[in-house]
Amino acid sequence: WYQRRVRQAVVSTQSTGREEQSGEEEQRNVILTSLDCTGSAYVLHVVSKIRPSEMEEALLVLPFHYVVDLVKLIAEWLAEGLHIELCMRSLVFLLKVHHNPVVAHKPLVAVMEQLIESCEASLNGVRDIIGFNLAAMKLIQLDLQENSTQLFTDLSGKVKSVKKKKRAVLKTLS
Repeated sequence: WYQRRVRQAVVSTQSTGREEQSGEEEQRNVILTSLDCTGSAYVLHVVSKIRPSEMEEALLVLPFHYVVDLVKLIAEWLAEGLHIELCMRSLVFLLKVHHNPVVAHKPLVAVMEQLIESCEASLNGVRDIIGFNLAAMKLIQLDLQENSTQLFTDLSGKVKSVKKKKRAVLKTLS
């Protein structure tokens, strides 16, 4: 099911690309018109809906000419910073499976150079975010450790005072 959706999405992107190049106002794809989005955004939407466990199978059955178009779209998405993890996972799998044909395909050389630059920039941005979040979590952990010891010391003092009051009440009653 996902294989058909990815193929259909890539084909709709190809048709919108031809319309933009020709400059003529041909009838847009019905799906793109109803969703009011570009072909690239639609393919990203379709690919992001695929479950991670089924992603490899969906990418594995794509014919090579669809892989070329998908790699170009992934380059666009990475340049825009959209769904970086999904793009990187898909790109790495596609390059593992189709390494020899991709290297031999001349038009993909410029795309691969663009991918190198955008991948480095995207991954550095993600690394910075992860480092910042990790430092914040360590700070919160230290704060919790300090407060938890204060809470338990305060609690132990309260328990002792409650026990003293109970003993005093029991002594007065007996």
